[in-house]
Amino acid sequence: MKKIEHIYIHIPFCQTKCPYCDFYSISSNDELLKKKYVKKLLEELELYNDIIASDIKTIYIGGGTPNSLSIDNLKELLSGLNKKINVSKKVEFTIEVNPGSVTEEKLKLFKQFGINRLSIGSQSFLINELRTLGRTHTPQDIYNTFHTARKLGFENINLDLIFSIPGQTINSLIYSINKLMDLDPEHISAYMLTYYERTKFHKLLQNRKIKKIDDDIEGEYYDIVKEVFRIHGYDHYELSNFCKPNKGSKHNLNTWDFGNYIGLGASAHSFFNDIRWYNDNDVKKYVDLKFTKYPNKNSLSLQDKKNEFIMLGLRKLNGINLDKYKNIFKNNIFIDFLEMDKHINNDFLILNKKNLYINPEHINIYNTIVSDILLD
Repeated sequence: MKKIEHIYIHIPFCQTKCPYCDFYSISSNDELLKKKYVKKLLEELELYNDIIASDIKTIYIGGGTPNSLSIDNLKELLSGLNKKINVSKKVEFTIEVNPGSVTEEKLKLFKQFGINRLSIGSQSFLINELRTLGRTHTPQDIYNTFHTARKLGFENINLDLIFSIPGQTINSLIYSINKLMDLDPEHISAYMLTYYERTKFHKLLQNRKIKKIDDDIEGEYYDIVKEVFRIHGYDHYELSNFCKPNKGSKHNLNTWDFGNYIGLGASAHSFFNDIRWYNDNDVKKYVDLKFTKYPNKNSLSLQDKKNEFIMLGLRKLNGINLDKYKNIFKNNIFIDFLEMDKHINNDFLILNKKNLYINPEHINIYNTIVSDILLD
């Protein structure tokens, strides 16, 4: 039986909650709660031993702010992971860190326990934009964290960039891009600011306390981001992700390729053998939980699986592998999704012998194209 080779671990603690963030997190300094949480993470991992492969390919620790855990709690988590699974040098082992709050001591600890990829939440290189986003770090903190990580031997680093921030101009965007390019990371995640319904930013937008960048200007910003990164040798391999050759995120690629994965921790989601399950968004409930397998389980319908395959696959710039679709679903993609032909004819989609993908010139309207293709 095929087993899960990709693990996500959610650390939902933050110093403060960013007003744009839609991920589950809480602001807490309760060290006892965090200690209990780490213990429960390792218990949950043990629960799924029978479906987790002996040779893991990727581990991703996200949040929240994973480095908000104390040194002792981080040691317990990382040593526990190393005891329960084979964390070899071949494993892509990522942790998200917050510049300004991650210390050199913690970066050394990450290195010691096999973490080989950092994702730094830089977001912007201008202090006024960082404050608009509710970030507590400074541009200097980004440089310090990045250079310390390099000094310690981290050779695979992602930097985050958010664009279309309220008040942002083309000049301020280009400034941040240039500063990011100076650091020369292996990977960049560049996200257009989204006003998710459950966030503070959404409420501020609804109450007209902040003003969203116009859609046409957002499109211009995205074009600038893509073009500058292309000129500097980055491969635009997914809607919001750019990398140097062979430095794409293996963990995220597995998700976009419709692969199996397991999520551990409060709010974490899993997908295995056509079944999805997830943990509730409640840290305190999680630490008091008597675990049972597959909470909130949902078996996907055949049409749901086909839709997800299309939606995830077209996020990638190389698109959908037609043979893979046929092998999984035992049918022709153009019979299942009749709107495909229309978008090939209008040049929104490009078809070659192996793949179907969105024309890079129209990647800005991914949502429009995909929503037209998917079936209810």
